[in-house]
Amino acid sequence: KRASWEDALKELIMLLVAQNLSETEVFLVELYKSVIRRYLSEYACSLREKRGLTQAEMAERLHITERAYSDLERGVYCFSTVPLVSLLLMLKSDEFEEFIEPLRGEIAKLEAGEVA
Repeated sequence: KRASWEDALKELIMLLVAQNLSETEVFLVELYKSVIRRYLSEYACSLREKRGLTQAEMAERLHITERAYSDLERGVYCFSTVPLVSLLLMLKSDEFEEFIEPLRGEIAKLEAGEVA
Protein backbone atom coordinates (compact mmCIF):
# COMPACT_ATOMS: atom_id res chain seq x y z
CA LYS A 1 0.00 0.00 0.00
CA ARG A 2 1.32 3.40 -0.99
CA ALA A 3 1.48 5.92 1.85
CA SER A 4 -0.63 9.03 1.53
CA TRP A 5 0.96 12.46 1.57
CA GLU A 6 -0.50 12.99 5.03
CA ASP A 7 1.30 9.88 6.29
CA ALA A 8 4.51 11.01 4.63
CA LEU A 9 4.18 14.46 6.19
CA LYS A 10 3.55 12.97 9.64
CA GLU A 11 6.63 10.77 9.23
CA LEU A 12 8.70 13.78 8.16
CA ILE A 13 7.48 15.81 11.14
CA MET A 14 8.35 13.00 13.55
CA LEU A 15 11.81 12.70 11.95
CA LEU A 16 12.47 16.44 12.12
CA VAL A 17 11.15 16.74 15.67
CA ALA A 18 13.49 13.89 16.59
CA GLN A 19 16.29 16.05 15.18
CA ASN A 20 15.38 18.78 17.66
CA LEU A 21 13.31 20.92 15.31
CA SER A 22 10.17 22.25 16.89
CA GLU A 23 6.83 21.63 15.24
CA THR A 24 6.76 25.34 14.37
CA GLU A 25 10.12 25.07 12.60
CA VAL A 26 8.93 22.00 10.72
CA PHE A 27 5.76 23.85 9.70
CA LEU A 28 7.82 26.81 8.43
CA VAL A 29 10.09 24.53 6.40
CA GLU A 30 7.03 22.95 4.79
CA LEU A 31 5.50 26.38 4.17
CA TYR A 32 8.64 27.59 2.37
CA LYS A 33 8.74 24.41 0.30
CA SER A 34 5.10 24.84 -0.64
CA VAL A 35 5.55 28.48 -1.73
CA ILE A 36 8.67 27.67 -3.75
CA ARG A 37 7.09 24.58 -5.34
CA ARG A 38 4.03 26.59 -6.41
CA TYR A 39 6.12 29.45 -7.75
CA LEU A 40 8.45 27.20 -9.74
CA SER A 41 5.55 25.21 -11.16
CA GLU A 42 3.75 28.32 -12.33
CA TYR A 43 6.93 29.84 -13.72
CA ALA A 44 7.91 26.71 -15.65
CA CYS A 45 4.46 26.52 -17.22
CA SER A 46 4.55 30.21 -18.10
CA LEU A 47 8.03 29.97 -19.61
CA ARG A 48 7.09 26.87 -21.61
CA GLU A 49 4.03 28.61 -23.03
CA LYS A 50 5.98 31.84 -23.71
CA ARG A 51 8.56 29.83 -25.67
CA GLY A 52 5.88 27.86 -27.52
CA LEU A 53 7.17 24.52 -26.26
CA THR A 54 5.27 21.32 -25.63
CA GLN A 55 5.64 19.56 -22.28
CA ALA A 56 7.78 16.94 -24.06
CA GLU A 57 10.11 19.61 -25.45
CA MET A 58 10.39 21.32 -22.09
CA ALA A 59 11.10 17.99 -20.39
CA GLU A 60 13.89 17.32 -22.88
CA ARG A 61 15.47 20.70 -22.16
CA LEU A 62 15.28 20.04 -18.41
CA HIS A 63 16.74 16.52 -18.83
CA ILE A 64 13.75 14.76 -17.30
CA THR A 65 10.89 12.59 -18.56
CA GLU A 66 7.70 14.08 -19.91
CA ARG A 67 5.79 12.54 -16.98
CA ALA A 68 8.22 14.09 -14.48
CA TYR A 69 7.82 17.48 -16.15
CA SER A 70 4.03 17.18 -16.10
CA ASP A 71 4.22 16.45 -12.36
CA LEU A 72 6.50 19.46 -11.83
CA GLU A 73 4.20 21.77 -13.76
CA ARG A 74 1.20 20.58 -11.74
CA GLY A 75 3.10 21.07 -8.47
CA VAL A 76 3.06 17.39 -7.58
CA TYR A 77 6.81 17.45 -7.06
CA CYS A 78 9.38 20.21 -6.73
CA PHE A 79 12.36 20.68 -9.00
CA SER A 80 15.48 18.72 -8.18
CA THR A 81 18.89 20.23 -8.85
CA VAL A 82 19.44 19.21 -12.50
CA PRO A 83 16.06 20.39 -13.83
CA LEU A 84 16.23 23.60 -11.78
CA VAL A 85 19.72 24.47 -13.03
CA SER A 86 18.64 23.56 -16.58
CA LEU A 87 15.64 25.89 -16.24
CA LEU A 88 17.82 28.73 -14.98
CA LEU A 89 20.31 28.21 -17.82
CA MET A 90 17.47 28.61 -20.32
CA LEU A 91 16.90 32.17 -19.11
CA LYS A 92 18.32 35.31 -20.67
CA SER A 93 19.52 38.01 -18.27
CA ASP A 94 16.28 39.98 -18.39
CA GLU A 95 14.26 36.77 -17.98
CA PHE A 96 16.29 35.87 -14.90
CA GLU A 97 15.32 39.19 -13.32
CA GLU A 98 11.67 38.51 -14.27
CA PHE A 99 12.05 35.12 -12.56
CA ILE A 100 13.83 36.14 -9.38
CA GLU A 101 12.06 39.38 -8.40
CA PRO A 102 8.58 37.85 -7.95
CA LEU A 103 10.16 34.94 -6.05
CA ARG A 104 11.83 37.42 -3.71
CA GLY A 105 8.43 39.04 -3.27
CA GLU A 106 6.79 35.71 -2.41
CA ILE A 107 9.50 34.96 0.15
CA ALA A 108 9.24 38.48 1.61
CA LYS A 109 5.46 38.05 2.04
CA LEU A 110 6.04 34.73 3.74
CA GLU A 111 8.64 36.19 6.06
CA ALA A 112 6.41 39.15 6.86
CA GLY A 113 3.72 36.69 7.88
CA GLU A 114 6.18 34.89 10.17
CA VAL A 115 7.00 38.09 12.03
CA ALA A 116 3.34 38.97 12.58
